[in-house]
Amino acid sequence: MRRVAEYSETIAEMNLFDSLTNMLKIVEDSIKGLSYFLNAISNESPQKLYSLHQQIRSLKEKADHMKLLLVEYTVRLSIPAETKDLYTTIAIGLSRLTQLIDGSAYRLYMAIANNHSIDADLQQELVKFSEGLAAEFDSLATSLNGLRSDPRKTLRDVDKVFKYEEALDDVYRALELKIYRRLQGNVPALMLLKESLDFMENAADVIKELGETLLYIALQRAVIA
Repeated sequence: MRRVAEYSETIAEMNLFDSLTNMLKIVEDSIKGLSYFLNAISNESPQKLYSLHQQIRSLKEKADHMKLLLVEYTVRLSIPAETKDLYTTIAIGLSRLTQLIDGSAYRLYMAIANNHSIDADLQQELVKFSEGLAAEFDSLATSLNGLRSDPRKTLRDVDKVFKYEEALDDVYRALELKIYRRLQGNVPALMLLKESLDFMENAADVIKELGETLLYIALQRAVIA
């Protein structure tokens, strides 16, 4: 016979969840900003792209600030060290995502600002990758939000995160090869696009790692005996 042990959330953890929920929205806006930036490459001026990148950078700075506030808050809490580490890991990971998104957009902006054109096919492939990244992150956000009401559902939702990451790995390998083939005669453009793609791929990996952390927390909250 199986029995699910109920998990009682402390006030401190409620506050931590509220902070993480706010960070989720910032990361979501950052990823949406990257997709918008990618779609704008073909029809906007470098000045407009610079402005769009600055919006993404502003979100990164906001996430960094919230991360610091959350870490400082956890230091003052009288909760187990392991619990502090888990929530701090999530906050650092979410902040890291905005840094990677910012890095990806900046490389693309530098390519355009230095008169390196990006053909329509590569542009659309990058857009598709960012959309896959958004879907992976949406699954992560759903998993995190579900921890409070139904941790057992989080155990199922996290699996979607892992599947999206596996699919993005395949897209990354194919797109990486296409970039090398299309831009082999333009080394600066090749390097900038490759680095931009690498930042997005690293973001996908960070989302997966955060999913693994959520999986551990969900198992703690829904102990099956």
